[in-house]
Amino acid sequence: MEEGFRPMDSVRGFHLRVLVTQILAHINNPTRDRAGIRSEISARSGE
Repeated sequence: MEEGFRPMDSVRGFHLRVLVTQILAHINNPTRDRAGIRSEISARSGE
């Protein structure tokens, strides 16, 4: 096994890339996220 190849690093990098993609999606769609949070709060408070 080569020392330069570490599967855990590639897995960690993949998860990091997915996380960054999700964060960018939230930044690009703030209105949708706010509406989702607002409906969630109103549902919990029973309105």
